[in-house]
Amino acid sequence: MNGGRGRIDVRGTSEDHPDIAASLHARIAIVAVIITCQLWALTAALDAWLGGATGAVWWLLGFQGVAFLSALLIWLASPRS
Repeated sequence: MNGGRGRIDVRGTSEDHPDIAASLHARIAIVAVIITCQLWALTAALDAWLGGATGAVWWLLGFQGVAFLSALLIWLASPRS
């Protein structure tokens, strides 16, 4: 017996912890918006690259990096249970 360590308590649901569920839903919504913006920036960067506007491509690649770091920070800042 390990004294219950390493076991998952399946009795607790999101209905029992509405604040945790709300936090999870907020993080999912924020990351979904970030991914949508990244998809737009990727499309705009491809259009700019094919149009020969390399200056715009670098700005959009910078935005991609900031968006990725934002999503990574949201993941790292999430509470561990």
